[in-house]
Amino acid sequence: MSNLSPDPSLSSAPAHTAIDSNAVPLEAITFPSQPMMREIAWEIPPYYQLFFMYPLFLLAMLFLCKNLYTHFQFVNKGSEKLFTSYKDFNWGAFFKTITLQGKVLRSPVVARFHSLIFYSFLIHTLATTLVAIHEHSPFEIFQGTLYVAISFLADVAGIATLIGILTAYYRRYIHKPQYLEATQPKRELFMYAILASLVIIGFALEGIRIYAQTPELNALIDNREREWSPIGWWLAYALYAMGVKGSAPEMVSLYRGLWMFHMLSTMFFIGAIGSSKFLHILLIPFSALITPARRAGVISPMKIDLEGDSTPEYFGLAKVADLTQKQRFDLLACVECGRCTEACPARNAEKPLDPKKVVTKIRDHRALEDNALPPLFSKVELDSCTTCAACSTECPANIEHIQIINDVKRYQVLTDGDILPAAADVISNIKIKGNPWGITPDSRMDWIHKFHQNFPKESAAIEKEYGGKNIAELIRVLNPGETCDYLYFVGCAAAFDPNIQKTVHATMLMLLKAKVPFAILGAAESCNGDPIRRFGDEYSFQEVAMANIELFKQYKFSKIITHCPHCLHTLGKEYSKFDGGTYEVIPHTELLLQLKNEKRLELSAATKTATAATRENVTFHDPCYLGRHHGDYQSVRSLIHASGAKIHELTLAQDRSRCCGMGGGNMWYELPEGQHLAHNRLKDISEVHVEELITACPFCLINLESHKGLHEETTNLRIRDVSGLLVEKAFH
Repeated sequence: MSNLSPDPSLSSAPAHTAIDSNAVPLEAITFPSQPMMREIAWEIPPYYQLFFMYPLFLLAMLFLCKNLYTHFQFVNKGSEKLFTSYKDFNWGAFFKTITLQGKVLRSPVVARFHSLIFYSFLIHTLATTLVAIHEHSPFEIFQGTLYVAISFLADVAGIATLIGILTAYYRRYIHKPQYLEATQPKRELFMYAILASLVIIGFALEGIRIYAQTPELNALIDNREREWSPIGWWLAYALYAMGVKGSAPEMVSLYRGLWMFHMLSTMFFIGAIGSSKFLHILLIPFSALITPARRAGVISPMKIDLEGDSTPEYFGLAKVADLTQKQRFDLLACVECGRCTEACPARNAEKPLDPKKVVTKIRDHRALEDNALPPLFSKVELDSCTTCAACSTECPANIEHIQIINDVKRYQVLTDGDILPAAADVISNIKIKGNPWGITPDSRMDWIHKFHQNFPKESAAIEKEYGGKNIAELIRVLNPGETCDYLYFVGCAAAFDPNIQKTVHATMLMLLKAKVPFAILGAAESCNGDPIRRFGDEYSFQEVAMANIELFKQYKFSKIITHCPHCLHTLGKEYSKFDGGTYEVIPHTELLLQLKNEKRLELSAATKTATAATRENVTFHDPCYLGRHHGDYQSVRSLIHASGAKIHELTLAQDRSRCCGMGGGNMWYELPEGQHLAHNRLKDISEVHVEELITACPFCLINLESHKGLHEETTNLRIRDVSGLLVEKAFH
């Protein structure tokens, strides 16, 4: 079978003396008995390789290196290094990509045809390498069992490649999903054409060689090459059946002509890697290596001199020159597969956002470099992004869309002053009142007096266990200079939203029951600034973040607990980008599971003996910031199972969970375009036919609770945090 070797045919045939110009008829050619092997470069004169193949290979490699160096120069112009330390390399993702295709397998349809092409390419590469070693080194290894095995695999790989290409072509050009629209559609066509031509010509070479070596029907039938080179053998048989006749010189000339064309195509393929979509063969494995897991939503700080007098010309992404090295690399790595757009919950709700076009629009203007980019994105387009990271999770090239989107939003907000009025109000409220709603800070501790209102029996049990003390007295408020093991960051939603107060009450009741030493900041606590950064107002976010970091410096604690995944992400991953802002932050679900496993949080006997008939039937909505951003999919499920309830999994769950729609600042405004994102998520929930939905995020709870009337099946759905489910079992 053909591959990228100098002699593409991989069928077996005895070696023989080359046919000279006074060739005898094919029928008169005889061959001595030889081991299972074939002559490398059959009937190809040495000068073909010396004067054509080797110089063209060198030329192709030079052209490839030139293009790669051009790409390197483009990437190297960016700010922030592509990677800071070899210790940060994601070797697991790298090896998964080069052996198992990485994220390609996440799409069953794509996985099927891409696997055929991918593994066939590896087989052809192996065969080519073995041929080169056999021909150009003292080690004549391409014979015997190894030859038979590789020859057979190469024939199978050739057919697999053609099937894969036909499937890909059908999907790209005949039955084409909208998200596959490409800015340069002919680039895919070139890719398919060059691969298909290499395979087809290789098969033709194989068939011609076998026919030329065994032109008699009986000899052809007895030729064992039909066992390990079946495609070439059947093509040779077809030539015989069609009555093709030719003298030895004619067959050799035909073979040499096709060999030359195949060789030229191979060199063209090598040279085109750096300037075509074949570039992804090199870039995607490297992208997997340099992209840490779950970094997509960690927004990098913008350099701002909060105390300086100088004002930059503009903020955010206005030019290609403003891109980081990783963002530039992402532009080159994108293959326009549309997996990001297919997964985007905003796009699926008919919002104007298209994550793929966010990348391709900038990529197609990369030649501008230091010149200002034209207006590429509308305000509503980028504000539709919920920063759920579904795009980056699905992207085989590990592109980090969220950072690019946020950088453009920074320009819109800080330079153009283009911000939604509702978002501007939230920013003002946080900076002045310390919370997004603008509620007076004096009310921030009102929740501490409502334990009995939400959990009367459980609160009474705790007060009895602690000698009759009022439960509000049991919640320690940390004073400056004091120390505690766990600092519970209550957050704004739990402080001011009555429904979310049930979450903090349930969690704290269980912490008290398990004798966990924790404390809170009390009225000194303020919003961490998460929505401000997502709106694009990086300047105000850094002011809020630095104020909180200075506040935290007044206390000593080992870990921060939070029941809000957005607080978890901002405090744990984004504050660490600032001096003095590194903290170990854990979700309440992780701590509760630890307490359960340590038997410090005992469940009722009824829970332990629950049967299928008595178990509660619930489903669980994975919050984006707990799941995709933090990587925790199991703690809540383990807690639900421990409670005695039975989980009916949603179709889109865990790292495929559909965003509820509240991230990225969308908690604080509603865009009129398209549907509300909760519509699709509640539809998913309605399909499992349960009476209760469990989540572990205040934003998700508020959103799904307020929109559950969108579907008749979810109108009476009970929605609560997992802590609310667990507290009932811990006190009964």
